[in-house]
Amino acid sequence: RIKTALEKFLPSSRRMEMIRNKGIIVINDCYNSNPESARKSILTLSQMQAQGKRIAILADMLELGDSAEKEHNGIGEYIASLKNIHYLLTFGPLSKKTSEQAQKLSKIQAIHFENKTELIEDVKQIIKKGDVLVIKGSRGMAMEEVTKGIFET
Repeated sequence: RIKTALEKFLPSSRRMEMIRNKGIIVINDCYNSNPESARKSILTLSQMQAQGKRIAILADMLELGDSAEKEHNGIGEYIASLKNIHYLLTFGPLSKKTSEQAQKLSKIQAIHFENKTELIEDVKQIIKKGDVLVIKGSRGMAMEEVTKGIFET
């Protein structure tokens, strides 16, 4: 019964939602974000089997107050420590710190974007069959637009 229940389990929309399309797996986790949930999403990405690249697409974690810059730097440090994330793509002024920190501490390909249209277009150029992506950001960043946009032709 447990096996059957797990096979039929569907997470809430935009909360660790697995989307398989064109041989690519997207973990759509853009309902909300905070430092703990961001680390867990990134850890999940790092532990998933991937025939291709592991790509983290992160947007700002909002409502962190005075600790915002420190927490975004911390996510960059965490990503750098994992060593098996191939790309880090960020969106939003706070996430620029994440990208800079990860790139400073590792050889990760980190790219920061000022608008979602450019982010989506670059993701389309980067992704290939066998890749696994996580898309994560606070609700106010509306990262489901990226999830939707990367599979539109």
